[in-house]
Amino acid sequence: MGDILLGRSLGKRMHLSGDYAEPFQDVAPLLQSAGIAFGNLEGPFCAKPPYFESGMIFRVRPEAVASLTFAGFDVMSVANNHMGDGGNACIEFTAGHLKSAGIFGAGAGKDYTAAHAPAVVTRNRVRFAFLGYTYAQRNDVPGATLPVVAGRNAESLRRDIAAAWPGADVVIVSLHDGAEYSRRVAPETEAFARAAIEAGASLVLGHHPHVPQRIEHYKGGWIFYSLGNFAFQQYTPPETRHALVARITFSGARIERVEALPAVIQYHSRPRPAAPEEALRILNPIGLKREAVFP
Repeated sequence: MGDILLGRSLGKRMHLSGDYAEPFQDVAPLLQSAGIAFGNLEGPFCAKPPYFESGMIFRVRPEAVASLTFAGFDVMSVANNHMGDGGNACIEFTAGHLKSAGIFGAGAGKDYTAAHAPAVVTRNRVRFAFLGYTYAQRNDVPGATLPVVAGRNAESLRRDIAAAWPGADVVIVSLHDGAEYSRRVAPETEAFARAAIEAGASLVLGHHPHVPQRIEHYKGGWIFYSLGNFAFQQYTPPETRHALVARITFSGARIERVEALPAVIQYHSRPRPAAPEEALRILNPIGLKREAVFP
């Protein structure tokens, strides 16, 4: 899944009601049935206020992690342009808070080593390593001892993928990048995503443009350039309420089937599966006529 924002008005709504399952009620069966569920955490958990109800500074109450555990998320990208909204303290807190909830974070951490280390999830004896990157790097210099958000750097990418292999059978790269509200894939996004596949990744999961973008089968790997929003408070343009769920079926370490499942984001940041006529409006602009991409 793409961008997930558990702050702003949704954060206040859940805080007042105590219902942290609310945003994922309509997609819980799909998410909970996954062997591994992944999304992009757009905004850090912060131990202390302020928690803004509007605006572009995203700070999330710690209690909202219950939304992710209810939905069944296993891995969250924490490499994005809002992870630094609460400063270094919230980056560190987010990493520890996710770990305490049994969720892996990929792409940011207390220092350079933590931010570039793979999050490894084992299912059926297959080790899936997740790495996260964004155009909006923070302190991303080898040896950095302050909190780091991993940047879009092809040299670091290749080094990280190579370092992941001894402990992994599959490498999956998360990329928060691209031009907002555009269907067009930015050249630098395409270059980095393809570099990930060339370096050995099987899959690239993109987000940040807030609208879905095309999917590419490239040199044996798959690239979702943008999954769009998922649980996100945004209503205009209308395409920001269109989402893709990438459902990837593996046979061992080999990708067997790739699907793009369309979803619609309702008010209060609540996604649901798209109806057939809605699905066509989501899939057609990115060149698809059906949910299954392959085979």
